[in-house]
Amino acid sequence: MTFILLLANAFLLGLAHALEPDHVAAVSTFLSRQPGRSSAIRYCVRWGLGHALPLLAATALAAGIGLTLPAQVAAYAERGVGAMLILLGVWLLRDVRAGRLHVHAHEHDGVIHTHLHTHAPGEAGAHDHRHAAFFVGVIHGFSGSASVLLLALVAGTSSPRLSGAYVVTFSAGVILAMALYGWSAGALLERVAARKTAWLRLVQTGAGCCSVVLGGYWLS
Repeated sequence: MTFILLLANAFLLGLAHALEPDHVAAVSTFLSRQPGRSSAIRYCVRWGLGHALPLLAATALAAGIGLTLPAQVAAYAERGVGAMLILLGVWLLRDVRAGRLHVHAHEHDGVIHTHLHTHAPGEAGAHDHRHAAFFVGVIHGFSGSASVLLLALVAGTSSPRLSGAYVVTFSAGVILAMALYGWSAGALLERVAARKTAWLRLVQTGAGCCSVVLGGYWLS
């Protein structure tokens, strides 16, 4: 019974942790570039997998050989999150201002289809930045690794396997919550893009500005 309660706690904490402002702001800069539920979910799942990687690695090291990450790692990662949010926001705002994000939307039998193309100067093709979402998740995972690792070790003081199960369950909650956010945000952006492209540009500008402001606050 205690085992189930600990894992339930880990899952609920993961659900709540996923929707922290810095996580949502970073992921939103990706989602707003390519509106649509399927692409949004892929971005969010990749971010969640990246977030899980450092937590799993840190837990394995701590439970296996007693090696813990220095406190400075999390501190530097937190500052890295601030800088990363600013860069993501500027990246999005730059492309919106330059008109590099082109959305084509149409509707067939009540089903909305949107196609987004990203064109950079001198480039004719579109670019897929889903891999970047994974690395953004890795940085977020490092910044929050200390507190989650401590909870995992406390929960599994008598069992390294329980520590591992705690982190895996926590990460499952993070991925599920972020995927649900991606599904809902992607559907909303798809509707917005289908109705009026100018509205989508407004949303993209807002997402970029929020990311920059939050990043500045994170660094202050």
